[in-house]
Amino acid sequence: MFWRHLVRLSRERQVTIFLSTHFMNKAERCGRISLMHRGRVLAVGAPDELRRRQKAATLEDAFILYLEQAEARLRTLEPSLHIEAIKDRHGEDRRRPRFQRNKKELDQDSEGLIQEV
Repeated sequence: MFWRHLVRLSRERQVTIFLSTHFMNKAERCGRISLMHRGRVLAVGAPDELRRRQKAATLEDAFILYLEQAEARLRTLEPSLHIEAIKDRHGEDRRRPRFQRNKKELDQDSEGLIQEV
């Protein structure tokens, strides 16, 4: 009944419906989906189109392939060594290595990892 109501709203009243689910069999009922991981868009399109692009038998298989591709691209972003100045508990200046990249660098380097929606 729930799905019938959503389909009726979408088709008869031209209502756009945003649905969030981790069940691929539910996502397959949608006309257009966005596969996401950790808040990042991996791919956008019709379920059949996303399967076809990955030559996958199922939407779950396609999701795994998109995820593996994104993870492989992220691994190419080697962290840089930064030396940051900090104050220790006595208020004295200290330096320590920091292996994380700053947000600006990550945003610039990861621009190609996210598909345009």
